[in-house]
Amino acid sequence: TAPADPQVLCSESLDGAGTDPSWQRLIEQLETATRPVLLHGHVPGEVLKTQTIVTVLELAKRNHLPIITYDEIATTHGGALALAIDDNAVDDWYALRPLLAAYDARITFFVSRWYEQGPQQVDELMQLAADGNELEPHTVNHLPPLDYVAAHGLDAWLADEVDPSIQIMEDHGLTPHVFAYPFGERDDDLDRAVL
Repeated sequence: TAPADPQVLCSESLDGAGTDPSWQRLIEQLETATRPVLLHGHVPGEVLKTQTIVTVLELAKRNHLPIITYDEIATTHGGALALAIDDNAVDDWYALRPLLAAYDARITFFVSRWYEQGPQQVDELMQLAADGNELEPHTVNHLPPLDYVAAHGLDAWLADEVDPSIQIMEDHGLTPHVFAYPFGERDDDLDRAVL
């Protein structure tokens, strides 16, 4: 769930959910949510099981929780579900469209390696955005931030990994509001620089 500082958020991974002991706790969180519950996963249909997505969306529906995008977290009062999917499995994301439509769900896709996407995948990304989903930056190459900064410096990480990941979205007519760290790696210096 969201910490006291609304600018730096942590989410819980759904990868492998269903076999992990935290699954029962996750169900309880969604049943008793009084503020947004932040969840994320990777590669739908593989590490993030489709049934897990269905279960989470069904729990949100059953508990009358709105499904919000990450840029709506700061302005949401009360319980909600904010679901994100990370990285660059664009074809797999696009395949979720019927499921998301069935639950009237808009979610957040944190995109890395945008430059590797072909024209079809870029069209799919833009259709996901047109559907009301949120596309947000997740760096250019999805490298561990703390290692990169240790080797090249903070300014280089911003110039090489962060700024271009925002710029490519702006070049496609998007307005990024939220940023996700690869591997969730962060520290106070990175937070200040990104903010």
